[in-house]
Amino acid sequence: MTFSLGLDIGSVRVKLALIDDTDKVIQLDSEKITSNPTAAVNSLIARLGEKVSLEQIVSAGVSGSGKGIIPKELNWADYSSPLSIAAG
Repeated sequence: MTFSLGLDIGSVRVKLALIDDTDKVIQLDSEKITSNPTAAVNSLIARLGEKVSLEQIVSAGVSGSGKGIIPKELNWADYSSPLSIAAG
């Protein structure tokens, strides 16, 4: 089974959605940003490891004011918040 991952990195919270290859929502999660956005993203990704292997994630996208923390080398899709809402 493969998965798609979406992150919305805002100024207060990071939100995560994991969807399987049948478009079923597997996990919705969020983390309050207390020290920095990277720590919140790392915490959410670590919790994903409880349900799915990171190698099973075949696509990923990011939106929000903090989306710049995701390295460009990862080749994640980059979405504006209005486009993300419309696509969702």
